[in-house]
Amino acid sequence: MMARFVQPSNRKCGLKRLLLARTEGNPLFLEESVRSLVDNGTLAGERGAYQRVKTPDTVHVPATVQAILAARVDRLPPEDKNLLQTASVVGTEVPVAVLAGVARVPADALAEGLARLQAAEFLYETSLFPDVEYTFKHALTHEVAYGSLLQERRRALHGRAVEVIEGLYPARLAEHVERLAHHALRGEVWEKDVPVSRVAAWSGPWFSRPHASGELTMPRRRCPGGHIVPSA
Repeated sequence: MMARFVQPSNRKCGLKRLLLARTEGNPLFLEESVRSLVDNGTLAGERGAYQRVKTPDTVHVPATVQAILAARVDRLPPEDKNLLQTASVVGTEVPVAVLAGVARVPADALAEGLARLQAAEFLYETSLFPDVEYTFKHALTHEVAYGSLLQERRRALHGRAVEVIEGLYPARLAEHVERLAHHALRGEVWEKDVPVSRVAAWSGPWFSRPHASGELTMPRRRCPGGHIVPSA
């Protein structure tokens, strides 16, 4: 596993022992530990041929992979951190058209930011047709980025995502109903902004009203973005 990241000469030093001891050989933990050491300047070079530029005595490896990911997210430039957090609200699968609308950044800045996040191995491009789409490299990366958002901003971004998806796919809302339901629930816009007629336009018969309470109900299902919507 170490051979995928660090040059052979470096694998003989204390750095290898330190990383293996801290990560207990966990592949994701080890991978993110190496990426963290690249980010903070301990290692330099290209993947598979990183060179150590600090001695092992100066290396700090956080105790958990979540802590490593959180530290990596925090070290991002503000615009890249904001873009990654916004992408985490869109979902584990991130259509660029939706991200552009939710993030509200110029197209060139968006493309440059996505390129940097892909180079840092937070996201990777998974689809070019019919829509350009990125995916979080690991579910845990998505979880950490999403958890780093303040609740108020998270709620606002989910609400914005509802508007963006409706605007992008007015004739195909039924195809996006689970994603819409997820964002509407997380954005807490059901009672204030989403009338029954609007939900019906999304889903047709997918939603139903129980005869007694009159509340909208929906089955528990996993949507294309990796989200879970609640059951009745």
